Amino acid sequence: MFKIITPSINSEELRDFCLYPFSDKEQTYTSYFEMEKSSLDKNEKNNFFGIFEKGILLDLDTVEHSNKKKLETKIKEKHSAHNYPYLSKELLTYLGFFRDRKLSDIHVCKSYDLGSTVQDWYSRNPRNSKPLLEKFKKNIIGLDPKLKKQIEKVLQEKKIISYCYIFEASIFDEYVALKEQVFGELLAEKSAEQLCINLVDSFKVLETVFLLAFVVYRGYDIEAGLQPIYIENFKFFKPLSPKFDINNVPILLSSSNYYVPYCDVVIKSIVNNSNYNSNYDIIILEQDITEENKKVLKQNEKSNISIRFLDPRAFYFDTPEFYKAVEEFGVTRFAPILSYRAFCPYFLQQYDKVIWLDCDLIVRKDLNELYSIDLENNYAGMVRDLAIMGFLNGSDKKLGEYYFKSCSMINPYMYSNAGVVLLNLNLIRKEIPFDTFTKACLERKHAIPEQDTINALWEGRVKHIDMRWNVFTFGSDPSWGLGFVPVSFLQVYKDALKDPWVIHYVGPSKPWDDLAVRMSHVFWEEARKSPFYEEMLNRKMSVTSETSTSVISKAERAVTKLLPLHSRRRQFVKKIYRFLVR
Repeated sequence: MFKIITPSINSEELRDFCLYPFSDKEQTYTSYFEMEKSSLDKNEKNNFFGIFEKGILLDLDTVEHSNKKKLETKIKEKHSAHNYPYLSKELLTYLGFFRDRKLSDIHVCKSYDLGSTVQDWYSRNPRNSKPLLEKFKKNIIGLDPKLKKQIEKVLQEKKIISYCYIFEASIFDEYVALKEQVFGELLAEKSAEQLCINLVDSFKVLETVFLLAFVVYRGYDIEAGLQPIYIENFKFFKPLSPKFDINNVPILLSSSNYYVPYCDVVIKSIVNNSNYNSNYDIIILEQDITEENKKVLKQNEKSNISIRFLDPRAFYFDTPEFYKAVEEFGVTRFAPILSYRAFCPYFLQQYDKVIWLDCDLIVRKDLNELYSIDLENNYAGMVRDLAIMGFLNGSDKKLGEYYFKSCSMINPYMYSNAGVVLLNLNLIRKEIPFDTFTKACLERKHAIPEQDTINALWEGRVKHIDMRWNVFTFGSDPSWGLGFVPVSFLQVYKDALKDPWVIHYVGPSKPWDDLAVRMSHVFWEEARKSPFYEEMLNRKMSVTSETSTSVISKAERAVTKLLPLHSRRRQFVKKIYRFLVR
């Protein structure tokens, strides 16, 4: 049994997983020591005990289960076969912690660089901090000389650890007893009026110093640990069911907290073009969206519009290949959260089909019409990617060579864009098992993570739908990109431009960064209706943009070099472009 304490979580759901949030409505704890001491005073004995400052402490008791079927049987009544209520070694590692078999009585996170010594930190902080440090130094004099020496050493170092640990019960008892000698008197001296946020922070830094020194004092190699990933309000993966019983149109979006304003604009465009006879089940894949921003996004809900959030990180946490694949996807300039959606056939088990959309587009037609397309025996409905065709024809020689030689497609001109996709989830699950998909993810490096993978894996089984469902803007200078598009597609593109059902701002140039992007006015018409409008304007006025795709492409740099701004050569190419698309 493990006692779980984490000040950042207060959820009854955690009790189902042997994770216990430590909260006391009658008591506000101003130090970790107070929480630790309180637990001892309540005589809560456990094999292991620990605290996570942020995130969750792990139920290591079930990690050692080698007989998965036995465990499945044990939990069969309460949990599905794909939702084990325990944390595997893989998820343990993914969250940033591990179990060292040689030193199984102590688990702690890796230290990280402060940039200055702890002493310097105190000298720069409010007036209460320095006297507190001096009293702390006096109080450690009575400790074991080896521990005292280690504490003094840590104070002079530029590294610290987050306050996250797991101790065997007897070590925990020893640790709290030693802390009592040092912190008991310090806390007793402070009145309630003195305990401001700054002083509380000063206490906690000293406690972290003490923790680091104690762990090293006990013979643990702190550098053998792993840097933790902070996870606030982490929840175990629970499969979603369709929100509506009839006419349910599931729509999958992916967004980081930074991208929330643009996600909100996409949702508004969906809602504005919805039909009262249909129900729209919007699922947002996320891993860092604040509760406040979630509430704002949910303001878009109506009787036939549902918005839910899904953190996919715990999906298949017992399968290391999943995390390896996500890590592989994460090496590009694209936000990792985009990569998770490629696994949606496997974590949306109760859905037959789903529409997935990028968050750099505007919807101008009822998505129920897209959802109603008969995919027949195909894995997906997608639009041919004109930009990739351009790469193949020379707009970017390096990428063109990659798609000819390394993307594993027999005919790369059949490559489809993943900004707007209608997925046949049932067929994908049936014919492409999860292990097969993750293996395909790991076979090679990708230029565009999930998009390259699915194009290679689904080749010949994609239904190419009307181009109006995914009309590219080609940034602020479409003439360059379209100049390399096969002539046979230009008329199709011109027709789609007359009535675009989805406007997709592909590439690094986005309308919220550059007003010269084609059809940017359509984005701003929707943006004005968003509560994030002022925030988007503020970002627009900033010198730099922090969007995950705000990188000037090699193609655009080449264009500027070959066709300098305001040059006759550039004007001539623009005239040709206008002639082609008029």
